[in-house]
Amino acid sequence: MAGSGLTTVGAMPETHFVLGAKVTCNDGDCGVLHTLVVLPDGPQVTHLVVEPEGRIGLGRLVPIELVASTDDVVHLASDLAAFSSLPRAESTEVVQDLTAGYIFLHSYPLPKTEVREVLPTGEEGLGPATQVLATDGAVGAVGGLLTTGDDHRVSSVLVSEERFLWGHKTVAIPVSAIAVFDDDVVRLNLATAQVERVAVGFTQ
Repeated sequence: MAGSGLTTVGAMPETHFVLGAKVTCNDGDCGVLHTLVVLPDGPQVTHLVVEPEGRIGLGRLVPIELVASTDDVVHLASDLAAFSSLPRAESTEVVQDLTAGYIFLHSYPLPKTEVREVLPTGEEGLGPATQVLATDGAVGAVGGLLTTGDDHRVSSVLVSEERFLWGHKTVAIPVSAIAVFDDDVVRLNLATAQVERVAVGFTQ
């Protein structure tokens, strides 16, 4: 269980996982936190996808048990060699882009790289492209998760909000307001006006 970077909710410690945070091993930096992998039944965090900084498509699937602590940085109980041997969380494929423009009045397909997640069956990856939707419209994008307990059950979703009256900031929305966790969207069971009342400002 994480040993630092905790706040307290009642008697239960709460661990912060903020997307984009630096991730380190015992002997050096290994990347940034790109995606949080969630088992929707619970829901609970099972893995982190850690991607080398600036290198898309090379993410590793890190079991949550390897997380030693979180503060501004996520610390793994692993060395870089062991980290490099973890399963790939992303696959890349070069495909022909048939929507490319014209070259010398002729259309030529240009190659582009597609990145696909490779996650455990039945689990969902929440990343910076995952939108958070209230019943009446978009709220923002997932910015991370707060978890409690040794099994890292999700207590709140961090949202980089877009529509709240107080302007752009990150807020925590309790898991009780979540109806559906999915790769593409997190759906709330509240309208936007209700979300504003339950959201709590978040400071790392």
